[in-house]
Amino acid sequence: YLATFQVAGHLSFRRVTRGKLPFTVKRYQDELYVVRTALHSPLSIGDKIIGVNGLSVKEYGKQHEVMLHGEPESRQGFFWYTLLSYATTLTVVHDGHTVTIPVELNGEWQEEESYFCRQLNQHTVYLRLKDFADDIAISRVYQNNDALLRDCEYLIIDVRGNGGGNDSAYVPLFQYCLPEGKTSASLQSGIFDSGIEINYTKRNCSHRLRQFEDTLQQDIPEETRKLLQQFVDEMKANCGKGFLPFGSGDSSEEMPYVGIKTPRKVYVITDEECASSGDAFVNDIRKCEKVTVIGRPTMGILDYSNCSGEWYDDYVLVYPTSRSLYLDKGIQMRGYGVPVDIHIPWTPAHCHCDVDLNTVLDLIEKEH
Repeated sequence: YLATFQVAGHLSFRRVTRGKLPFTVKRYQDELYVVRTALHSPLSIGDKIIGVNGLSVKEYGKQHEVMLHGEPESRQGFFWYTLLSYATTLTVVHDGHTVTIPVELNGEWQEEESYFCRQLNQHTVYLRLKDFADDIAISRVYQNNDALLRDCEYLIIDVRGNGGGNDSAYVPLFQYCLPEGKTSASLQSGIFDSGIEINYTKRNCSHRLRQFEDTLQQDIPEETRKLLQQFVDEMKANCGKGFLPFGSGDSSEEMPYVGIKTPRKVYVITDEECASSGDAFVNDIRKCEKVTVIGRPTMGILDYSNCSGEWYDDYVLVYPTSRSLYLDKGIQMRGYGVPVDIHIPWTPAHCHCDVDLNTVLDLIEKEH
């Protein structure tokens, strides 16, 4: 039922105690390829799912097409994770043999390093941001690696699969991405910069104020504190007034950083699972002339955002409380995402090597 609203990512209903599928997939043509695995997964990276519940992948997808949110095949992987978790059997090509296995929700996912910065060679630094959820940890990475980030000739920022969090967590990156001496005021507005309106119902305000005020009690970076305080002030002033515009709509105006000389060039690697604040980051950062965005367009779920939640025992309904004003201009991000400058289609070759990162390194090598 909720899928019929076609609001991917920011509208869901789930039982929090339900198990997790022990692998993730991407679709290539009429097959699903395993791209990540949990502990004790029955499948391996590169395995090929060719059937679900006795149907071909194409037939099963057609039968449940509303759950795929109208996305083209190359952008369906995120939605197949949910869809497969409700299946009973899978037909899989594993180790060269075709087998049928039951679907078991026993995924125990190992914690992976979410944020890190590493020097790849004497002139290139790689920054990985799995999400923007932990402002304190991300701020610590920026601070601990400031010299590396300032002195490198090329910076690679990897936000593939970035599940979002707080926009404030990426603001400090603009000092490395803006041209020397330039501020965010020099950036031109794009089609997704029309601002948002928030539904200030009493219920929404009550839920979100509790969330924000709990966060403000923590030791958070100043950029995060400033943004959250702005939300709190507007919530209190507008509680019960329904839909009202929030702020000016220019997402770059709260970025106080001035560009520095190096890095000379920045490559941002993204994909169709980069979402929410990940969408916002790519949308904002791609306006900087130093930046080249490479990979695949983001998930594109900012049409409706700023989520709240309602709990029912072990179940939670997550829903958006804001809508983007570009919708009134006939523009939508759903189904398209934030575009890239250099498109790298996903293929099964990505299962065996990092095609996206290798492409960036090749570009740097040729330029250097």
